[in-house]
Amino acid sequence: MNMKREFSNEELLQPQNALLSVLDTMCSFSEETEAYIDGDSVDFPQYQIRVRPIVEKVTENMVVLNFWISSPGWNEAFFECCAGAASDTRTAI
Repeated sequence: MNMKREFSNEELLQPQNALLSVLDTMCSFSEETEAYIDGDSVDFPQYQIRVRPIVEKVTENMVVLNFWISSPGWNEAFFECCAGAASDTRTAI
C-alpha cells in the first residue's frame, strides 16, 4: 500500500511534487484494485495497465496533466490530456 504524501499549495507548484501528488491520488482511488507506483507511473496488474501522468503545466489555480495509458496487449498507448482549474493548486489537481 502506498502512503499518500501531503504537500502545501506552494510545494505543489513544483512539477515533481505535483506529479507525486497525482501518483498518490491515482493509487488512493483504486481501493478495490491493486495499484502501485513504479517510478513515474502507476501499474494496475489485474488489468495489465500502466498509466504514466506528466505534469504539463501547474500554476496557483490551474494544472494541465497528460496521461499515457498502455498495456502489453495493445498495439500502442493511448493519450489523454486533462486540465483542472480551481481556487488553489491542490483542488485543481
